[in-house]
Amino acid sequence: MEFIGKWKVLKTMYFTEDGIKHLTMDEIVAIEGEAADIQMFSSVIEFTADGAVKTLIPVPAEAVEEAKAAGMEIDAEGFACVEQSEWKEEGGIPVMDQGGEVAPLELTDDGLLKFGMGMMLLEKI
Repeated sequence: MEFIGKWKVLKTMYFTEDGIKHLTMDEIVAIEGEAADIQMFSSVIEFTADGAVKTLIPVPAEAVEEAKAAGMEIDAEGFACVEQSEWKEEGGIPVMDQGGEVAPLELTDDGLLKFGMGMMLLEKI
């Protein structure tokens, strides 16, 4: 599985009348309207070859200088790392600590990466 690189949040678990489902940002907004908490959909998860897992958030152009002055590192694409963890291989299988449990990094049948104990489905960008 080639998971090294950047991934965006495509779907997240959501409680519906029909049970728990993975929904896109547009589907959640259609249900909740303006009150929808969709901030996670702007984040990017980056897996590096050296074992880092970085959660990146976009920094608005008008806030870049202020963020840099506060000590944040902003990459060339305008993202700042707000959380970093690690992945490793165990028995040839990539794994990472996900919610206090070491779990394999695995893809769904349609090529999405299960992340956060399956709470989110990520799409490679």
